[in-house]
Amino acid sequence: MQRPVAAAVLVHALAGALPVASLAAFDVPGVTVADPGLGQNTLRTRGTLVDGSGFNAGARTHLAAPDAGTMWRSAATVVSEDQPVILDFALNGLYDLASIDIWNFNHFSPAQNHGVGRLDIFTSSDGLAYVSAIPTLVLHPGSGLDSYAGQSIDVLAFSTKFVRFRIVSGVAGGQGVGLSEVRFVAFGEHTPAVAPGDYNGNGLVDAADYTLFRDNLGGDAAAAFAAGSRDPLGSGGVNQSDYAFWSQNFGHAGGVAAVSPANPAVPETCAWATMLLAGAAALVRPALRARSRAV
Repeated sequence: MQRPVAAAVLVHALAGALPVASLAAFDVPGVTVADPGLGQNTLRTRGTLVDGSGFNAGARTHLAAPDAGTMWRSAATVVSEDQPVILDFALNGLYDLASIDIWNFNHFSPAQNHGVGRLDIFTSSDGLAYVSAIPTLVLHPGSGLDSYAGQSIDVLAFSTKFVRFRIVSGVAGGQGVGLSEVRFVAFGEHTPAVAPGDYNGNGLVDAADYTLFRDNLGGDAAAAFAAGSRDPLGSGGVNQSDYAFWSQNFGHAGGVAAVSPANPAVPETCAWATMLLAGAAALVRPALRARSRAV
């Protein structure tokens, strides 16, 4: 399937976002799905949605072989607005999406009616705050043929790392729903700079970065810290200046403040000192007990 992405790139440029890494549409690689082993049975698991099984990438078609470990189907429970089936996908970075290509459950006729009927699609950059990207999408049933081409749903979603499917009905109602394959088609990828003080490079300057600092105090900073996270003026091994730099940036994500003014932006040094003392005491007590027994 060819993607007319020029308009999307134009809108992206007008939005003033970061430059895209590519102007040609491409399938996002390395997509994972939460709880990949869940499914109706050991063959019809969620992992089959993103592993290319039964999928002809060149022709962009999917086989009609439901019992060969190439399609997903949920457990045979009622699917409705009140009891939706949730599929959470994680991309391997931040992407600007042009479309989401979906191949419905492609069982031989007439069992393709076990496919997804209606769903809502949400996107997120952090996996916490989701926005509606495609509300009330109705999917066509699979063809039941090996030449099944699926559907390409246009979407313009910038800086997307997480996608959620909220499935609320099957093709023919009833119990359980299924899909064959899902592909996320992007026209650009972002590589945001590491936030200052984000020593572990997870996108947020938080307590985990302090732990990394503490555990590597006196060690090789280049080996311990994510590239670009240390103070440019810092030098030598991991030292107290790295603590000061971390505390100055505590609560930031990607260089943007992530805490509200009502919350303390920097933890009190005494609190961390107390933690250190408590940890030291925990290490010393067993040694003292061992020494008293020896005496």
